[in-house]
Amino acid sequence: MKAKNLIKMGCGALHANLFDRSTPLNVMISVTNRCTSHCRYCNIPRRDQRELTTKEIFQLIDELTAAGTQRIGLWGGEPLIRDDIGKIIDYAKAKGLYVTLDSNGYLMKEKFSQIKNLDHLILALDGPEHMHNLNRGNDSFRKVIEAITFVHGKLTTWTITVLTKYNLGGVDFVLEMAQRYGLQTTFQVLHHNDILGNDLSSLLPSDKVCRIILQELIDKKK
Repeated sequence: MKAKNLIKMGCGALHANLFDRSTPLNVMISVTNRCTSHCRYCNIPRRDQRELTTKEIFQLIDELTAAGTQRIGLWGGEPLIRDDIGKIIDYAKAKGLYVTLDSNGYLMKEKFSQIKNLDHLILALDGPEHMHNLNRGNDSFRKVIEAITFVHGKLTTWTITVLTKYNLGGVDFVLEMAQRYGLQTTFQVLHHNDILGNDLSSLLPSDKVCRIILQELIDKKK
């Protein structure tokens, strides 16, 4: 994150602790429920909600900036589906915000010219091909790998890996990809609630196994 945003975030956190007054420093905005993939654990594309207009999102960004927000993450669904995604990114950047976007990578080549001003991109990578596809659908692995190779050297990129019982053995693959392509990595325990997710009982790893994997990640980080 840029130094100015980090300093302001630090000051905001300090202010909250000293004066018990919270500031929305880091905000995720869901810009659409529409999606090009069908992840096994996600129910977001089936939610029936009105999508915010460009003007409404601009107004929301204005209000967040005035409230002290420093980073906005654009999320969905698949944000690249929106025809105005480039305008949203550029508007937030013009407000001095650090802007990120989560994507499955399917539309990367088609939409890259619109998102090139992002501070960083986050691509979903759940492990090697058979593990990733079990979580996110047939042929999804090929598409995200194509996206990773396409943006390599063009845009700072992170990966996000959702841990289910199908891909706990894929952590080393994700870390190897990070080394190969200069990626930052994040790992997320499956946590979709009843509104955002499908029936997760068949996907959840046991508590014991999950703790083992998380401890391994902590050790690797050190």
